[in-house]
Amino acid sequence: CDIKAFRPTFTVAAMEEEIKKQVRIYRDIESKFKEEERIGAALFVLKNKKGIDQNKRVDPNQGAAGALAELASQGAANKRLIETSGGIPLLVGLLRDVLQDRDGREFSREEKMAAAHVATALHFLNEDSQVAAIAACGGRRQLEAYLNSPIDKSGREFFAQQVLQRLPPEIPVPAIPSGEGTRVAMFSARFDGGPVEEKFRKVYSILRDHKYDVLMVAADAGESFADLTTK
Repeated sequence: CDIKAFRPTFTVAAMEEEIKKQVRIYRDIESKFKEEERIGAALFVLKNKKGIDQNKRVDPNQGAAGALAELASQGAANKRLIETSGGIPLLVGLLRDVLQDRDGREFSREEKMAAAHVATALHFLNEDSQVAAIAACGGRRQLEAYLNSPIDKSGREFFAQQVLQRLPPEIPVPAIPSGEGTRVAMFSARFDGGPVEEKFRKVYSILRDHKYDVLMVAADAGESFADLTTK
């Protein structure tokens, strides 16, 4: 069940309906779906639903992270499926999305729960290859930011600390000078959800954190990269 292979094209309305369908699968209220189906549904939502919806009682991304935490706790097969389907970068990415660009805004209940679920899921993804994958996608930095943030951690500090103890220390990188006053730059690439896109977005995030004036289009389902780029 490789979520990377499941990349149909949807209009915005159709994607919203598909996300609702996948939420019903990963929640599995009637206990009729297999664990691999629930994992696939949760990963589909994390890949295609942008941001945390503050207006919903249970945000789809928060729920997806919670489902993956539950499923990762239930055995090696589930953990390996989450790993091989690209779930670890999606979980770390969700934590990064919750923590960055706060501008003094308080954390919502949904953001608190999403971050807590990510810490729990990463705690259970503890095989050597999974630890390596967490390290490779910047997990140490995000977990340290989580522990140092004022967000209510709902008792998940222990899980985050356990993950950090497993991770190798980050290799120091040369300091990046401030980008204040530099010219505007735009990233352009063929984005397909793969490792190249992941690297581009990581570089973009690093430059933005250092005050470089960089642009990158983020298109939701049904939107056109070309149209958004011209804006």
